[in-house]
Amino acid sequence: MSEILNKLAQLQDRAATKKTDEPRRPKSSLKNPSERYSKLLSRLRVFLISSLVGGATLIFCAVLLPHLFAKRSPPPPTQPLVTSSDDTRNPASETTVTTKKTTDDDLIHKAEELVRTGKMDQAMTLLERETGGNPFLIRSLFQLAKLYQKKNRPDRATATLMRILQIEPKNPLAYNNLGVIQLRQKRYKEAIYFLSKACEFAPSAPDPLLNLAITYEQAMQLTESVQTYRRYSELMSSEEARTQRTASERRTLAAVKNRILRLHAFSISGEKSPMGESQP
Repeated sequence: MSEILNKLAQLQDRAATKKTDEPRRPKSSLKNPSERYSKLLSRLRVFLISSLVGGATLIFCAVLLPHLFAKRSPPPPTQPLVTSSDDTRNPASETTVTTKKTTDDDLIHKAEELVRTGKMDQAMTLLERETGGNPFLIRSLFQLAKLYQKKNRPDRATATLMRILQIEPKNPLAYNNLGVIQLRQKRYKEAIYFLSKACEFAPSAPDPLLNLAITYEQAMQLTESVQTYRRYSELMSSEEARTQRTASERRTLAAVKNRILRLHAFSISGEKSPMGESQP
């Protein structure tokens, strides 16, 4: 009987002990997959955000901060391309044109003074020296070519005029003078080429037309000569030209009109040459 009572007492003690123990966490909650997945995603988001923020912070500190706090030097002042020695406000183009024009005028004046005093060789030396260092002195080059022609040096005059055409390829005066040089040497083909170019680039200029007509006549191209004489006559007979003609130009126009009539009569008569007639 006592043994039975002892066993009952032990059973009661065990039951009381189980009741006093803390309740365990249900196993189902530990094994729920959706809860575990959401926790993993949240941890992954936190990790990625922290990594991005940390990387951006490192780039900002390494790259941008040195430039933000670096000592900046002021920009260099704007400088003009070229200035004159006495006025720094003039642009380069104005300074160049003004200097070139003044130098050209002064040089021509000095050369003309030497020529007037009978020192043509010194004038040529002066022009050769100055134009050799500055090929853009166009008027001085024309003056030098003119002196070469007076000294009967057509080759040097031709070379000087060709220098002008290298700078100004459409200069009608250079073409006209080249044509006159070739005409005096009876190189009619070359003269016609140069004078035709002069008429092309200066269609309202009378001198190239007159020189071209004379060249055609001397080359015995009489049809072209008469046509060119007539073009000259029409140009000089226009209202604008009539009011501006000088006495010399009026005499030349009268001679040209007479020349047209004589050449026309010559072509009808069948004579061999009209060269006996005086030219304008």
